[in-house]
Amino acid sequence: QNGRYNNFNVQASLIDEDGNYPAPAASLTGEVRCITYDTLTDSYMVTYSVHNSLDASASAMDGTSVSFYAGNPETGGIKTGTTYTDTVLTAGNTLFYTTVLPAVDSGLLYMVVNTDRYPIVLSDTSYYGIDECDYTDNVYVTSLPAILREYTEICAGDSYSYHGTMLTQAGRYYHREAQTNGCDSVWHILTLTVTDKKETEEHQTKCDSYTWNGNTYDQSGSYSYTTQSIHGCDSIVTLQLTIHNSVQNTKNEQQCDSYTWNGQQYRASGQYTYMGQTASGCDSTVVLNLTINPSRKDTLHRVSCESYTWNGTTYDISGNYTYTGQTQTGCDSIVTLVLTINDVLTTEEQQTKCDSYTWNGNTYDQSGSYNYATQSIHGCDSIVTLQLTIHNSTETKTTQTSCDPVIYQGDLLESTGVYTFVLQTAVGCDSTVILDFRLSSQQEERKVSTCGRYLWQENQQLYDSSGIYSTTYTNESGCDSTVILDLRILPEYAQQQAMEACGSYSWPESGGKYSQSGTYVWHGKTALGCDSVITLQLTIHPETERHDTVRTNTPYYWEVTNETYETSGTYSRIYQSAYNCDSIHYLHLTVRLETDIYFPNIISGETGLNGYFTGYSTTKGVHIRKLQVYDRWGNLMYEGRDLKANEREQGWNGTYKGMKVSEGVYIWIAETELPDGTIMTHKGDVTVVR
Repeated sequence: QNGRYNNFNVQASLIDEDGNYPAPAASLTGEVRCITYDTLTDSYMVTYSVHNSLDASASAMDGTSVSFYAGNPETGGIKTGTTYTDTVLTAGNTLFYTTVLPAVDSGLLYMVVNTDRYPIVLSDTSYYGIDECDYTDNVYVTSLPAILREYTEICAGDSYSYHGTMLTQAGRYYHREAQTNGCDSVWHILTLTVTDKKETEEHQTKCDSYTWNGNTYDQSGSYSYTTQSIHGCDSIVTLQLTIHNSVQNTKNEQQCDSYTWNGQQYRASGQYTYMGQTASGCDSTVVLNLTINPSRKDTLHRVSCESYTWNGTTYDISGNYTYTGQTQTGCDSIVTLVLTINDVLTTEEQQTKCDSYTWNGNTYDQSGSYNYATQSIHGCDSIVTLQLTIHNSTETKTTQTSCDPVIYQGDLLESTGVYTFVLQTAVGCDSTVILDFRLSSQQEERKVSTCGRYLWQENQQLYDSSGIYSTTYTNESGCDSTVILDLRILPEYAQQQAMEACGSYSWPESGGKYSQSGTYVWHGKTALGCDSVITLQLTIHPETERHDTVRTNTPYYWEVTNETYETSGTYSRIYQSAYNCDSIHYLHLTVRLETDIYFPNIISGETGLNGYFTGYSTTKGVHIRKLQVYDRWGNLMYEGRDLKANEREQGWNGTYKGMKVSEGVYIWIAETELPDGTIMTHKGDVTVVR
């Protein structure tokens, strides 16, 4: 919380709860000083520096990492390389380096100093509110040189102006723009292609005419067309054209119903074409203008009442009748009459009704004979006669008073009201009786819900339990009346609770969490709204948690578990206190076993004992996870992974892409894994001699 310069070297605040400074810290920043672009390798040469602030409280160890990202690493930027310092960097001093990075078109280069976290736990970090991770002053952002690529094509004999130079030959050209400090700003790369002219000839034989490149030709001959190729250069095409003529005749015909021509039958008027070929293979066309006059065969459907007259003849019997004539074009015309003859209908209807009867839209309240004229479903006259008989209904009103319910016409009347009873006369018509019934006795029901007990004013009695209660009195009409009480007594509560808990206790009634022993009272309401008081007698027993932090280079015996541990890790023992509360004891153990591993500083690059470069150790199980060798310009000459120590022929044999490298000094970096799982980084240089 109070420290300032962490930069991942110290993962804890600089001041603990006692005011002590448990750990010093370096304050590292970086700066990119110059970037140049190599056109042959398509890579950047980056010159940069690493600085430790003058007010830093510690030096930065050698091997501090510096990583480079094409774009912002927090939003997906690509990591393009990582280098390591080779000197201890004291406060106020600066280191200068040069590295080679692949060219990635991202616009911005992010340089992040000390990207490898190095957790050093020197005290119990549980005292600190948060872990500090201040890294923003480690990041340096600068613009990469812009690489502008251009692709251009010209025709043979033409030239192209490129930054003051006239180009006539195909190839790749470069133009550099530098900053005021001499570092690269913009690189222009032009790729130039030169294309020759093209001449071709085309032969065509066509009938009548031929359209070529937008022009139509109807005569044989030789024609030329000049255009441009896909590269924009002249392209001349010569057409050798032969034209043959087609033949066309016309024929007119008129027939009834159908006509057969060239083996095909036509039933509709129209223009028809027959295609043949001349001796030269061109079309020979005959056009037939055909008129088809149809014969007529019609069917006429008629429905009539009693009789029907057609073409001067009267028919009174249903049947099919035929008439033959000619159309105006001289073709047959045959018409068939399908005739249906319907008769007039007369019917009678008998009805007996009460009071009135509605028939065909008219209402009748008197007996009698009534006629209605309409049409049948076939459209002929239809006369219906109604023979109607009317009987009348009756209605009677009466009044009755009683102290008790009565039975009237089979119904039990229990309350005052007007009741209607519909009966029937001897002939089945309604006989209605309207009864005005008055019940002088009264009965009233009351529902009451209350907390604890209830005083009923009707009889001045006090009730403390739920139930159905009643009282009787005489009303003004002299009849007995009853009041019924449906009483529900809701309970009130006063409870005592005693609880024991470890560490803290969450009380469901109050929703609170208590970490101290004591007496707690909760006043509330039941779900039905009555008073509820709960008293809690709470006893809290403590839980304990202890931490042991140990660093050693030998196996460690922990008396808490009576066990010996050979590897780093966090171990724990859970036990119960005197009050059966969970307690835990932690061991934070770091074991750094002594292991020897060394790398030679000179190889011959030939077969034999000194012909290979790798790591050697007398400790079994040492694993070389990665071994990289670079030349002095930062180019990766060799990379090996998953190597076994002491297996020399698995290492580097002094070659690059199958060729022997030059004599000289080469830089190497190795990452090894010890038998206990510890990861170590080694670096140095090796000299190749022949």
